[in-house]
Amino acid sequence: MNNTFIVDDQDASLKYTGNWSLAGQQVDFGQTASTGSTGATASFSFSGNLLTAVGDLYGGGTCSCTFSIDGALTNFTSAAPHGNQYQQTLWMSPTLNDGNHTFIYTVSSCNNSESAIWLDYLLYNTSRTTSVIGGTNFFDDHDSRIAYSGNWSSIPGEDDFRGTITSLGPSSSFLFDFEGTSIQVFGRVDNASIGEITEASFSVDGAPSVSFTAVTASNAVHNKQFYASRPLDTGQHQLAPPSRYSRFGRRSGAPSSTICPSHQFISLKG
Repeated sequence: MNNTFIVDDQDASLKYTGNWSLAGQQVDFGQTASTGSTGATASFSFSGNLLTAVGDLYGGGTCSCTFSIDGALTNFTSAAPHGNQYQQTLWMSPTLNDGNHTFIYTVSSCNNSESAIWLDYLLYNTSRTTSVIGGTNFFDDHDSRIAYSGNWSSIPGEDDFRGTITSLGPSSSFLFDFEGTSIQVFGRVDNASIGEITEASFSVDGAPSVSFTAVTASNAVHNKQFYASRPLDTGQHQLAPPSRYSRFGRRSGAPSSTICPSHQFISLKG
């Protein structure tokens, strides 16, 4: 099975030339994204068999750029969205030989001063089973290694990582075995019922649980960190609900239950 690693636009392994601007929204990974002026480049060397560039499209017009892997060039022209769009797959490489490759993104131009392509992060796959030292593993909610139980459903999620979320109802849970030195869980807090209180609890390796509480507001909150573990010893671990707690649910006395989706797991390799 392939392992997927995530590389933020601010990671030191990305090399930039030309003029770049840094900004970002809550929905962006690490709350940062980068856009460059005409001719600016971003390059990244990796060992793997697939690479995906993910970013934001700012509305008003179209923008063009090029992506290349090992010198094989692909031209890209964005659509003209009516508003800003986040978590968009800008480009995906063909399947590559599992080895060393170089990716280059080159900014061309936009036909409207309000338009822009913002690079948020890269995802690359590798079939290696050993740890990539210092690498950050990315697990989407659709990953088969996440074992769900209870009342849950998978639905499209606009502006969510890879366009999907898994909605977990009261007392629903999951088990997730991973290797690494820390883990974080991100998701979306919906706005189905304004003012409703939603709770979740998390535990690694049977340690005392850590609770997350959110009050729904008028707008959904994307890319919300639900949980961040303590530093862990290098090796295998399990993220799970403690036996005496409800994994996802509502606080006693709160209005009818609200969904608390989970869509991204980040595991840091030691």
